[in-house]
Order: sequence, then structure tokens, then C-alpha cells
Amino acid sequence: MIKLNPKRSKFVIEDKLCDHLDLDVIEVAKVIKRTVDEQMAIGIEMELRKNGGNVDEFTMVAYGGNGPLHACGIAYHAGIQKILFPPFASVFSALGAGNMKPLHIHERSGYIVLYEPIERKLFDEYERMNEYIEELERKGKEDLKRQGYDTTHVQHRLEMDMRYGNQRVTTSVVLDINRFNHVGDVLRAIRTFSDVYAKRYGKGVEAPEAGVRVQTVRVATFIDTDVVHFKELYTNHKRTIPPAKSHRKVHFVDENEPIETPIYDESVLSADYVIHGPAIVTTKSTTYLVEKNWRIEPTPQGAVWLLKENVKAK
Repeated sequence: MIKLNPKRSKFVIEDKLCDHLDLDVIEVAKVIKRTVDEQMAIGIEMELRKNGGNVDEFTMVAYGGNGPLHACGIAYHAGIQKILFPPFASVFSALGAGNMKPLHIHERSGYIVLYEPIERKLFDEYERMNEYIEELERKGKEDLKRQGYDTTHVQHRLEMDMRYGNQRVTTSVVLDINRFNHVGDVLRAIRTFSDVYAKRYGKGVEAPEAGVRVQTVRVATFIDTDVVHFKELYTNHKRTIPPAKSHRKVHFVDENEPIETPIYDESVLSADYVIHGPAIVTTKSTTYLVEKNWRIEPTPQGAVWLLKENVKAK
């Protein structure tokens, strides 16, 4: 970890931005943070709305060294009220990679019509489809074998990118079959696609009468291995407010004057405590910035909830 050098940071802002924006260092720093938070919030909103999601129904997961520092600002701009910092938040990506099953994904683009609406015909080239799938399975198995894994217990998961008619956007669908042997398998794939589509975009918008097409056939080849399991993230026992280690004046984006803010260390990240903002919790790997009208509720498993004051974790 590289410790921040305040003098150099201040010099860069003054040298590059202050004169250009006609603002002092503090105001420029606020502009930087506000802009970064807004841009990340816009990205989140676009993804949610593209998939038919309602922002109010989601919990934001914040991780990485800077996730806890920007979480409140991003949530404010996106309209999110619940944030979860997973255990080992600063190395969450590395933890996820280390916790993954050995897996390889191979895919093949194609144009496969499962249902042709003009002739009202269902796909019946089962041998051709199964040859595609077998080829992708073979490649995945060879990859695992080259990595030194025992391929005795290799498993395969069939996925397809599907669309109705001439839609430009496809929907990824995980199927519960690995081969097509009769018309029932085709109908099963179409039904699975319709269920996924309805769940994502709303019941009643399915359009099989326009035809059902497959753009990509994909096979995930993997081996089940032991993984880390995390327990329940909720707790209902009574919490207390811990004493602060120190206080200092902190500038917040939406405040005109600095606020006297309590400073805590990582010892307060215990399920026995609740910390109300404004507050700062510093650890060896990251900094939790708790803004006004937010609170932190750590869990026994090492995860940390950051919640709006009127919102519960569940």
C-alpha cells in the first residue's frame, strides 16, 4: 500500500485544475469526487434499467480499496439505500477468483432457428446441434486436462444467447439439458428462454410468435471443488455506539464547511457496534466513509452493511 502524500496531491490539483476552474483546492477536490460518484452511478442505473430493474429493489455491493470511500456518493446519485461491503472487501476480486471452480468457457456463433413462425416449424436438426455442443465440451475438457486436473468428474453447462425474431439484443439462457434428442427438448429450451425473458423484462412481453433464434451456443466446462461458504449476514442483537479514537475536521461534498468527524479504527467492525455518520473508519486496507444520514452495521462474518438511517438490512 502506498501512503498518500498530501503535499504532492495538493500540488497536482493546484497545478492542473485550480486556475483552470477558478476554484480552491478543497472545492476542486469536491468536484472530482462528485463527478466520479455521478459517473459510476450513471453506469449502474444504465445497467439496471437496461435489464428492467428497479433501483429501489437492489443492494449495491461495494468492494476494492476505494469502494467503501465512494459508496455513499454513488448510492446517493443512483437512489440506492442499501450497500454491502463483503468480507475482505479490498481484495474481493482476488477472493472470488480463488474461490471459483476450475472453469473454461467455449462458444460458437451461429444462426439456429428453434421456431420458424411463417412455416410454424420447430428445429429438428438434432445431430448438428449436438455436434456443436460436443465440440465445445471437448475443448473445455482438454483445457482442464492441460492444467493438470483429473477430468473424471468434469461437468458441462449449456448456455445459449437467444432472441425473438429480429430483435437486436440477445438474452443469455442457461439450459438444464446438454443434448437435443427430440421435439420435447426444443420446446423445453423455448420455455426456459420465455421464463428468463419474462423475469427480466416483465410477464406478458414474451413474443414466441415472432420466432425464436439462437445467436450463440456456449458451454461452460468445470469441476466442482471446495469453496468458502459465508453464513447469514443478518443479526438482530442489540448494538452500541463505540467511542471514537479521535476527531478531525472533514470536508464533505455537499457541506459548505468542514465537519468535526469521529474517526474509528478497524476494531469497531464488530457486530456489537453501530456507527452513525458522519464518520470515518480506517483499516489497513481501505477507508469507510460514512456520510450524514447513513450508518454502518458490521456482521459477525466480516461483511459490513452501510444503510440509510431509515432502512433495515433485511
